[in-house]
Amino acid sequence: MKSRKKIFSLLLSALLLASCAASKLSKKEKGESIDMTINQGSEVINYALLERQQIPSLSSRIAKDRDRGLITAALIGQAVSAGSKAVKKLIDAENEKYTAEYNSGLTNLFFYDQLSVKSAFDPIGIQFSGFTFVRTFKNKRGEVDTAIIARFSLDADSNSIYDVFNNSFFKLRLDSIEVRYAKARVSGSRWYLPWTLYKKKDDEKLNLDFEIKFTTNYVNKDGNLFSNVELGTFYLNLRDAPLNKTTKGYTAYYNDLKGKKLDGFSFLVPRSFGYYYQEGSFRESYSKGLYNVLINVKESSKDKFVDKMIISNSGQIIDQISNTINSESEKLLPKE
Repeated sequence: MKSRKKIFSLLLSALLLASCAASKLSKKEKGESIDMTINQGSEVINYALLERQQIPSLSSRIAKDRDRGLITAALIGQAVSAGSKAVKKLIDAENEKYTAEYNSGLTNLFFYDQLSVKSAFDPIGIQFSGFTFVRTFKNKRGEVDTAIIARFSLDADSNSIYDVFNNSFFKLRLDSIEVRYAKARVSGSRWYLPWTLYKKKDDEKLNLDFEIKFTTNYVNKDGNLFSNVELGTFYLNLRDAPLNKTTKGYTAYYNDLKGKKLDGFSFLVPRSFGYYYQEGSFRESYSKGLYNVLINVKESSKDKFVDKMIISNSGQIIDQISNTINSESEKLLPKE
């Protein structure tokens, strides 16, 4: 009888442990490496997309009240303000039980490909076109495997380039992203009760928040030094991102993200005041714009409250249920 009870308890314990087993696609952090590469080009902005703009004079604005047709079509097209909700629910690493966080960055980069003799915000010669973010780890075979790869680019379509020249700020868009493994703990296949009707469910999904900051150091013409000035922040929030390539909807999920514009914006990198040498003398100029780009990523699994309770207290639950079932089973077993 004791042998039967022991076997029954072991089977029950194995069943409960299986219900909260971690996914094989999670907790991939051995030999982790975070890398970023900046993409640069000499002709990032397509100036052919720009239409001729005209700044109306005071007299023309007065005339506008009498005749709306005096303002050019180009200016009318730029008169509409585009707004978006700024409220974002970000992952809280302090409160989420199964959260992982990592970051990377590049410093001392040049935003422009040449000096300027015009101003600190002269936009001509922007060479920053985007960057690639990659997280890798070492798998069980000791080989380097890719967990996440994301490509971001400067948003330079026919509408966004007016922000660059007219308002001195730029936006980013997501070219592509693929999440293959998680650093955070993610639940794998789970078994549900009742005991005689086992149901298997795949829940290998991940929540991710990307926070991208641009900062700079520069000096103005008056000799004032500005250190670690934040130019802007971008956000990319992914929810229920699938990890398993074999599941339905994996490819469609990431294809739908291609071309997505990131929330946020950044001012153009200001050029530091300086001098350049020409024909035996020094002349005033503005630098190629020194900047840094920093990226922080937070991951979180989507474990339900019940699942978290099971995982946190699995040992006690197994003991309690085993004792209860053993007591009930003794009543059913024939007496020796």
